Amino acid sequence: MAILGRVTLNDGGFRPPYESLNDHIQLPQFLPRTKWPSEHTATELQSARIVTPIPIPHGNGSDAVTSEQLRQELYDGYAGTYRHLPPMPPFDNNDRVYFDMPWHVHLAIVHNLFHRTIKSSQSSGLTTQEMSALVRIVSYGMFNSMALFEPYHVRGLPVKTPPRTRPNTFEEMWNERFDMPTKLGRFSDGKEIRGTEDCKVKLWTRRYVVVPVLYGAAASQWGMTVFDRAEGHLYIFDCGDAEFRDERVKSCVHFWIEFWNALGMANTFYYFVRDTTPQPDVRESGYLSIIWLMNTLRNQVGHVMSTEDESVHRIDVDVCEPDIQMPFKSGLYLRDWVPDGCGTTRAAIMGVRRIVRIMLCNELGLKNHPIMTKQYVNPADASDPFPSAWTILSVLTREIVHNNGWLRSSRFWTALGGPQFALPMRTAIKPYNRHHPRRIRPALDEEDHFVEVREHNLSGRGWDAPSWPQGIVYTPTNPITRPLPMVQLRATGLTTTQSDGASSSFRLDLVNTLARQGYEDLEDSVDISLDPRRDAGLQDHQAAEEDGVLHYTMSIRVGEDEPVRAHFALSVGGAQAGERAAT
Repeated sequence: MAILGRVTLNDGGFRPPYESLNDHIQLPQFLPRTKWPSEHTATELQSARIVTPIPIPHGNGSDAVTSEQLRQELYDGYAGTYRHLPPMPPFDNNDRVYFDMPWHVHLAIVHNLFHRTIKSSQSSGLTTQEMSALVRIVSYGMFNSMALFEPYHVRGLPVKTPPRTRPNTFEEMWNERFDMPTKLGRFSDGKEIRGTEDCKVKLWTRRYVVVPVLYGAAASQWGMTVFDRAEGHLYIFDCGDAEFRDERVKSCVHFWIEFWNALGMANTFYYFVRDTTPQPDVRESGYLSIIWLMNTLRNQVGHVMSTEDESVHRIDVDVCEPDIQMPFKSGLYLRDWVPDGCGTTRAAIMGVRRIVRIMLCNELGLKNHPIMTKQYVNPADASDPFPSAWTILSVLTREIVHNNGWLRSSRFWTALGGPQFALPMRTAIKPYNRHHPRRIRPALDEEDHFVEVREHNLSGRGWDAPSWPQGIVYTPTNPITRPLPMVQLRATGLTTTQSDGASSSFRLDLVNTLARQGYEDLEDSVDISLDPRRDAGLQDHQAAEEDGVLHYTMSIRVGEDEPVRAHFALSVGGAQAGERAAT
């Protein structure tokens, strides 16, 4: 089921009024490599091996030594494994660095991902380094509009914890900043960047903020979050088991509340979680998250989510006093992770893995790899097979490079967004359809569309130092203020729910007339039951009636709470009986 909601905090946005946010135009499925190795080198690279371990970003000082050893192994002028492979355009700068990551380290991570992780049946899924590498690849062309952070790990309860105390599987603690419990976690590199100057620099002028999320003690379930600063919208991708989905979503909401509070912007935002096809295996969740991110920010074809949609579940998070409950909708177009043309879950997973592997071949320069050269039979015409990934990629890339980044619009726009280089097996590229819902459409007079492949524009920002406003950061000693709720009750309905002659039950509906419009209903009704009292020490009901006094027990319960009871007597035999009852 799709979930969305409003997180009520303070009024305000997520950027100062003088900050202009960058957005990106329609992009290709992924950035094509513009400099390919020779045929001989490309074939040699298919059997390349790397011996030096990949340095751990948050390790000790020896990581610098390991990084230099790795650079020598990969790029030594005489014996380096990848010495003849030009960097991808975003890395092709003086420092060979993109998003603070050196090219040789990124290349080693991608190498191991392609040659080991994605091929191994024993793999537990993507590591945090591999997830970060894939997010970097997806970000090519969005350097000025997208900020990315290390994966965030939501802490899971220990496996040895008794099942009865593990209803949500995630640790939480009472958060005095917001007067509520919040889920616990940390960034995978061990650094707390939220609220720091580095964080402000990363965000400045960038519209979208991307943080992958890793859940639980097993650290194998992946999800993805994208925050749109312009709209105040949080997009959460979740393909895990339905049992704990609400708790995973809640942990993401808590993370972003803390993220913006650290920057002095604990303001109201909206979140969206599209209904997705469940993952067949938790080990696939990382790849599915990457495909979703590619679809959401690069392809940008899908459907808008709205409170008016059928079968959508609205769960608001009211940290502060809620406002009137108004309808809202997403700004981005969302879709499922299942690629077009995949009729079964197994076919969909194979399609996802093929797309990721082709994207990695593009990164590693493996133009002769079987995944790139494989052709599939066209069931409509066996004599005209579907073109290979390399055929599609090379033809379009040649035109882009030859025309300094320009590609004919008729070749650029497709049903899935921009050019699609990687498709599931036995599928073809569907043509552009102006009736398909999508965020960006070509101009009516557009003949050519631009694809940015110039190195300096793919990794350069050209902006002034950020001037971040001084906002209020809530702390345990300076918590967010919640106005005390004012209550003035009014009965709005009284209905009989059960009556058997002797026992009667009623339901009383109440509203708080001092609450804001849309929130007056208290939701929980008051259930009232009247039953004859038959305690051993009292006369039976018939004798009591003859004596002029009826003894009753009244039971009152609110919602699912335990009822409260009181005994009373009613006079039915005139003044004398009434006096006895009063006595």
